[in-house]
Amino acid sequence: LVSETTLIFIRTLCSFLRCSPLDVELLYLAQPEEVAIRTKLCWQRPFKNEVPSTNNPHPMERRIAKGEICYANVGCFSLRDRLTLPSNFPSDPNFLRPQFYLYTRSKRYYPTIFQMRPKGSYRHLVEFSRAKPLFILVHGWLESAYASWAQSIKNALLNEADGNVVVVDWSGLAATTYANAAANTAAVGRTLALVVQRLVEEFPLSTALVHAIGYSFGAHVAGFFGRNLKKNAGTVIARITALDPAGPLFNDTDVCVCPEDAAFVDVIHTSGGYKHQPWQLGLLRPTGHVDFYVNGAKNQPGCYGSTLCDHMRAPVLFLESLVNKACRMVSRPCRGDFAAFLRGNCSPADAGLDRGEMGFYSPRAIGRGIQLVSTGAGPLGYFCIKESKE
Repeated sequence: LVSETTLIFIRTLCSFLRCSPLDVELLYLAQPEEVAIRTKLCWQRPFKNEVPSTNNPHPMERRIAKGEICYANVGCFSLRDRLTLPSNFPSDPNFLRPQFYLYTRSKRYYPTIFQMRPKGSYRHLVEFSRAKPLFILVHGWLESAYASWAQSIKNALLNEADGNVVVVDWSGLAATTYANAAANTAAVGRTLALVVQRLVEEFPLSTALVHAIGYSFGAHVAGFFGRNLKKNAGTVIARITALDPAGPLFNDTDVCVCPEDAAFVDVIHTSGGYKHQPWQLGLLRPTGHVDFYVNGAKNQPGCYGSTLCDHMRAPVLFLESLVNKACRMVSRPCRGDFAAFLRGNCSPADAGLDRGEMGFYSPRAIGRGIQLVSTGAGPLGYFCIKESKE
């Protein structure tokens, strides 16, 4: 364990370098060669409470007043509704525009890259497979479209289903402090909704074929995406899979991903079991139609007490459900409410019809609500353990 003196030093250093509390945990867990990189990132970041200046001459920024900020092409963000994180305004997405990487079976390794086109058409996306499923992958903090988990899941999805896979790259808005990146999830979700709305209009694409998969902050991007599309177009996407949605700054709000954001919302919790710890990474409370609490949502096998490792286990488990055909990650329901789960008082569950299945095939199982899952230490292909087999 880190000594008290070292911990105080790290916290003081992070405060001086404009880091968030989560940066403390990342610096502590990082290898020596990574510390310098993360320290440099912290130094280059703006302060947590900085907002764009009203004197900014950039034409994209329109107004900051009365708890609201407006940007060209994407509209206004108010701290009083469920389309904005209440703690902070998002940055202008016109500065560091999210990019969208379109993959198909014929272009699995050489994506077509495009951005939001407020006035232009998307007909140039000749690779877009019409009337086929659309899978959307959204990365988390300090990541990009080339995050290993995103690329692995993309390949597995293309093996499993002949459809379109769009990986959202919002790395320009994610490479900032934790607080600012959290706020930027609202802008990325809004941008994604505008893009998909245009795809629905220009192609024979049904929102009933849209499945958004987000990890950490990406889970909340998916929530904002579904919420904005529902508000603007009156349509609901088929599914959101939230892979250990980020907890800090979202825990006590009503803007986190929720069941109303899609026809089916499944959530995998792997690092939310640290409610009273400052380094809790994942959201603890249930927030979907079905919430899978893996090994109690903490202390994942093989992670040896690293909460960051626990957090990163969620996308790996979803990938497992796609590549391991020999074993299904069957869950057992918690006979009781969330308070019973927190107390560890879920009554024993029988092998009834209300069991769930974690991962890609979750909708085919009947189980809903709080579901408990036990997994092994891996590696990939071996997380599903014997008691979860059919």
